Amino acid sequence: MNISNLPEIIALNKIYSEYNVSIRVSKDECLGGNLDYPAAVFTIKEKSFNMYINDELSDLQYQNPLLNLYLVLRELDYFSESPDVTEWCMENGFDESNDQVLGYYRDLGSIYRVVEKIIGKINPIISDYDYEMGSGVACELRKITKLMANKKRLSLLI
Repeated sequence: MNISNLPEIIALNKIYSEYNVSIRVSKDECLGGNLDYPAAVFTIKEKSFNMYINDELSDLQYQNPLLNLYLVLRELDYFSESPDVTEWCMENGFDESNDQVLGYYRDLGSIYRVVEKIIGKINPIISDYDYEMGSGVACELRKITKLMANKKRLSLLI
């Protein structure tokens, strides 16, 4: 299957290239002590944002730009769908009284508005079901990512 022809890949790639996206993930910092929420610097159209990205399936370690972009868009979409900080904290397993978590939640509002002005309506593009079940486009992105990682390891052995 040539995944570059899939509409979701085309849409993610368009955002990634058109808006000069980069995502740098920190291995040392996480939100509220939750290792599934590493810190990252998300840059889009020369604007940089300090974010934390829900990475419960450990996809960020593979450094796949489109999968990472999906995770950023998903994080912003989750924020917009939560009616308030209490619900957002509950859904993400955070203590609502944690100052770092509350500060980040407030920052997400600003980040969301700026990113929305740049790209329009924020849509993670890949369905949550496909991502969490490892099916569809998410499965194909992971296959390519793992293949690239294995090739790097093989080249180091040769």
